[in-house]
Amino acid sequence: MGSMNLHEAATAVGEKAGKEIVDFSVGLVSVVETHSQADASLAGSGTLVDLNGTCGILTACHVLRHLSDKDIGLVLPTQFEPRRHALTVESKDVQRLKIAFGTNGADGPDLGVLVLPPPVVSWIKAWKSFYTLSLRRERMLHSPPGLDHGLWYLSGFAGELTDEMPPEGGYTKVKVFRGECASVPVEREFSSGEFDYLECEVGYGGQDEPPESLGGYSGAGLWQVPLKETPGGKLEPEAFLLSGVAFHQSERSNDRRIIRCHGRRSVYEQALAFFGQRLATQAQQT
Repeated sequence: MGSMNLHEAATAVGEKAGKEIVDFSVGLVSVVETHSQADASLAGSGTLVDLNGTCGILTACHVLRHLSDKDIGLVLPTQFEPRRHALTVESKDVQRLKIAFGTNGADGPDLGVLVLPPPVVSWIKAWKSFYTLSLRRERMLHSPPGLDHGLWYLSGFAGELTDEMPPEGGYTKVKVFRGECASVPVEREFSSGEFDYLECEVGYGGQDEPPESLGGYSGAGLWQVPLKETPGGKLEPEAFLLSGVAFHQSERSNDRRIIRCHGRRSVYEQALAFFGQRLATQAQQT
């Protein structure tokens, strides 16, 4: 692939890829009122998407079940400096929609959408972007890049990296939720019924040690970044393609974990079809 190998490309494009992908990434926080003040704990991760005109957060269905009766805080990382915010959506103002949920967590399916109220969507758009799935549908269903084409990234938050900070900026309690847009190898793709799956690997024992548990990455977006060669022989991103949703981590074995994700057909066929049918039903009712 030209004068730059894939390892060099990963280093060269990693920062740019992280900045692009983080614009669509979000953390989902369970907000609980105590006797003195509200507290928050990480429930999962997700991706801001536009599904046939409906703006929401694509995530794992079991994350939405965990948030079934709670107000929801949104962690909104940007490519700029971190900033304090306390965006909380009341439980009654969101719709938790199940696209599919199986009885065996490891097998799936496990896919859902948190539909946000319009004022919240407008507020988020001032900071971040919603990924329009329909614009990529044809490519992702009919001519997707091969698994070995370019680089893969998993973008989410890890619960064990959460910190509590001293009060500041008018807040009586400050919590810091941390995550990463991490480069991961994707080594397996398969289908079961109407849904498809991708598996990526997280390794331990290297220089950049990942969190011991990736539970907070439930619902995280799996992204593929195909590369193109410049006239000077360098490799750079050709596109940033949302390609899956993480929902299950294996036990740690031989210093690695396997993260199972929904794949491209699940996102661009099943999720979009779900919202197409939903819009048609609403039109009939009106």
